[in-house]
Amino acid sequence: KTYGEAALEYSMITIAERLVGEGEGQVAVHSESAFPVAAVAAALMASYPDIVDVLIGSFNKSCSQTVPTYMPRKEGWDNDTYKKYLGYKDGESRERYYERMCGMVTLYAAITQTIIPQQSSLGPNPHGIRSAW
Repeated sequence: KTYGEAALEYSMITIAERLVGEGEGQVAVHSESAFPVAAVAAALMASYPDIVDVLIGSFNKSCSQTVPTYMPRKEGWDNDTYKKYLGYKDGESRERYYERMCGMVTLYAAITQTIIPQQSSLGPNPHGIRSAW
């Protein structure tokens, strides 16, 4: 990789983590902030198509509820192992976990619903409503 390619990858990962972090924090506490953050995410994805997979992957890694799947408890797992599998942070309460997951799902849903205005030169949202499950 060239320096420029590595810098671009680092930038995309950092931006994706920051956007998902907004879901965990700001949006979890103030759900009305989801659409302004989603507008930024949609504009970035329309401008830089390579960030789409990075952002969605970051959501999927941080919030299992953005992946349409059932996550059963495996035989022999204790509570801590199962909680880690579900995405609990160490020592996190159930209430905080639910709050954090709700924030990320709210932001993810807002991203899929965000429509980029036609007069914009960006083009359509590459992870729009057709991507919602």
